[in-house]
Amino acid sequence: MPIISAVLGVAFKALSKVKKSTWNAMKGAMGAV
Repeated sequence: MPIISAVLGVAFKALSKVKKSTWNAMKGAMGAV
């Protein structure tokens, strides 16, 4: 699904601008799921 890929791409770029702690927290949540 190209739409989801685009959304994930934009979200990844946005997260790269946020604190790494937030990114690590999201990665931890994704890993938990």
